[in-house]
Amino acid sequence: MNAERDILVKRLLEAGFDSRRFLKLGNKGNDKAAKEPDFQNHLYTPEELGDYPLWGICGRNGLVLVDADKVSMEATLRQILPPTFEVRSPRRGLAHFYYAVEGEQVENKVLSLKGEEEKAGEIRAKNMYLVAPGTEIHYKDLRTSEPKIGRYTILQDRPLAKINHVDFMAAVTPYLGSDPKQPITFEQMRKGVPQGSRHLQGIKLANYLTGLLKFDEATALYAMQGWNKLCTPPMDNADLERMVKNALGYVATKRKKRLVRDSERSFEKKVANLE
Repeated sequence: MNAERDILVKRLLEAGFDSRRFLKLGNKGNDKAAKEPDFQNHLYTPEELGDYPLWGICGRNGLVLVDADKVSMEATLRQILPPTFEVRSPRRGLAHFYYAVEGEQVENKVLSLKGEEEKAGEIRAKNMYLVAPGTEIHYKDLRTSEPKIGRYTILQDRPLAKINHVDFMAAVTPYLGSDPKQPITFEQMRKGVPQGSRHLQGIKLANYLTGLLKFDEATALYAMQGWNKLCTPPMDNADLERMVKNALGYVATKRKKRLVRDSERSFEKKVANLE
């Protein structure tokens, strides 16, 4: 493990989090893609990852990760939320913010600046991830498309800010756009979405296709490929495959939990009838 990951683990532990929050990255040539499609069920401790070079960190159980995609969103987050642990991304040079949110589970959301609908950041709080500090990735320069290598580095080494759910949501709600629930809309499915919104809207569409419409993997992927052609620019097919596999894994986990819950309730009723 390297020094920056050591620091991150120390900050997680001091905030009361366990260290089984990391995932392997690097799937089909994409350094930032989760290596295992159902990574939520394959999280690792630092000791288990050891010398594996590409790390992600997963938001869940109170750990809320916020990604700024614009300089103005980065500045806004520093104004509306307390100072916290920050990581700098190499491609945009903008901050990732780490928070310990107490109370209800924060949902994944897209952030937009006031008066705008264009994506300016993301809240990744529920089984979504960011690249962990100390990880080095290959990427293309946003302006020139020149291939580069960059490292995620710690920008502010501070304790994770602890904030309760009510206060956190009160701070970010003005930046959730016109629809705080933010499902994928019919227009976004019909017309596609621009770069910056493709990933999150693709995840929502994959969940919609596999969860609500109950498409199998091949059918869902075919529908995703048709939608992707409308996006500007389209994503790699490997990204679509990963989204569909993750959505199917999520649906299967929910179904399993529901079956266990129903079985427990049935057993409780039988016991009650015997008494």
